[in-house]
Amino acid sequence: MSSSSVEYSVPIENAGQVGVLVSSALSILIPTLLVTLRFIAKRSVARSLDASDYCIVVALIFNIGLHIDCWPMVYRGAFGFHVADIMVRFGLETLTFFFKGIMCFALIWNGTICFSKLSVLLMYSALIPIRHLIIPARVLGTLIVLWNFSSFVAGLAMCQPIARNWDQSIRGGFCGDKVKYYMWLGIINVVTDVLILALPIPFVYGLNMKLRKRLVLIAMFSIGFFTCAITIYRQTMLTYLDFTDMPFSGLLATIFS
Repeated sequence: MSSSSVEYSVPIENAGQVGVLVSSALSILIPTLLVTLRFIAKRSVARSLDASDYCIVVALIFNIGLHIDCWPMVYRGAFGFHVADIMVRFGLETLTFFFKGIMCFALIWNGTICFSKLSVLLMYSALIPIRHLIIPARVLGTLIVLWNFSSFVAGLAMCQPIARNWDQSIRGGFCGDKVKYYMWLGIINVVTDVLILALPIPFVYGLNMKLRKRLVLIAMFSIGFFTCAITIYRQTMLTYLDFTDMPFSGLLATIFS
């Protein structure tokens, strides 16, 4: 099958495909709108940009790349179909494309998570410039950077050679335990979310803050609780991953990423 006949040749036939496409579009539009509103608000009060703003822009760029990656996985990689159906209907090249895409997804995810968490920690430090908060925030931020960097390296080194991620027929190659990799990745993500959410709570109640700062913190906590709930639910989805049928079993975990 030629590459030209494979490209964008997979029809949209099931709800899983639609779910990935819609959720990916919303996951680009909503964060982009929120970040834009954030910068408009800063400009309206003549506040200069800080490290938190730069981190959220980098996180947004990673997020856009993350969800754009989903579209060719659906249209060209048959994301949403069982492996057996892909092999019969679309061929090995389509399945290979999917596994390349899902590997990129996992790697880009690390960048998205890392910079979004750093942005929140830096915002905490700006809103509550107290030593007893700033030091734990820096320690937690350092751990997050180290965790995401090691997860990125582990994702690249999971299979040797790297091509074995999408071509299991390569002789002499090997892959590590991907189930454990994704499970621990998810568990640490949940733990860091909870720690970030809990970090400023002891300080908020004891501070005499302006209304604007309190509203910002309330909004952050609301988004934080919502994000944490989604992260925990996504973690339960990882237990159902079947790496022998990843194009189908990975739908929900990807949608909630």
